[in-house]
Amino acid sequence: MNLRNWWYLFWSTLVVGGITAFLTSFVLMISDARFLEELTAGGFIFNGINFFGSGLMYSVFSQMGFFAYLMINYIALSIIRRMELWKVVQVILTIVVLVDLVVLPVIQFESPKAWYVYLVIPVLLSIGAFVVGYYKVKATNQSAWIPTLFFMIAATAIEAVPALKVDHFADIAQMMIPLFACNAWQILQLHKLVRKPS
Repeated sequence: MNLRNWWYLFWSTLVVGGITAFLTSFVLMISDARFLEELTAGGFIFNGINFFGSGLMYSVFSQMGFFAYLMINYIALSIIRRMELWKVVQVILTIVVLVDLVVLPVIQFESPKAWYVYLVIPVLLSIGAFVVGYYKVKATNQSAWIPTLFFMIAATAIEAVPALKVDHFADIAQMMIPLFACNAWQILQLHKLVRKPS
């Protein structure tokens, strides 16, 4: 990847993060009747700017996670030397992350909610990851399936840890959706940016 491609990926991911965060927060805002009653035109503009700015910050988290994954993938492949073993490790880690997304909130919050309520986030995250994985495999080859699922699930969950510490679905969605969108954008752009010219 040359500097020009990285520059494109950096700025385009910023835009994806900002717009996704703004749209997500806007939907959550208009769905809250109490918030709408107190909202003024100036407050709407102020909140919109804040939402867009938070999306820019989330996109930077996403980019750090993306390049960290690329480095870990490179190091793991050089140490393990067998791609199939590294794929098995990624599958195991993905399952651990999905289980943790259910178990840890139940332990941490000790809320009266039933444990299956916490299945919503891992299920939605998995569905989204499978959709991204499908398009990645379609654009590249079958070997991209497991790394894409691992990155979309594990990296998104790790990057969203600050939001996952709060037992409130809207707060989690406000951070996790932009992070997921940025991660999806980067993983789907990667093969185009590193493709050697014919």
